[in-house]
Amino acid sequence: MADNTSVVITLDFFPRSQRWVLSATRDTFSIKGVTLCIHPNLLRSYRRVIPFGIACISKDNVHPFDINDFQNARIKLYILDNTDVETEVSDVETAYYQSDL
Repeated sequence: MADNTSVVITLDFFPRSQRWVLSATRDTFSIKGVTLCIHPNLLRSYRRVIPFGIACISKDNVHPFDINDFQNARIKLYILDNTDVETEVSDVETAYYQSDL
């Protein structure tokens, strides 16, 4: 990360329910059991607590469900820095408020 700290991310696959689950730890922040889905920032609800986020992007707009999703690059995860998180928040809020018009 930009501040020379690191984030430890663990991904677990559950074949019976066909889902991927994420855990992340950075300094004193730790989160477990976040089910992966397509989202610009899976950690958006923590944006005032942590200076990073995690985006989950799909080639075909289908949520992660297969053991090979990362190996065949159908699903990609991106670590977002503080600037990316602020941009994502602005974009999401703009889209939300414009949809009310």
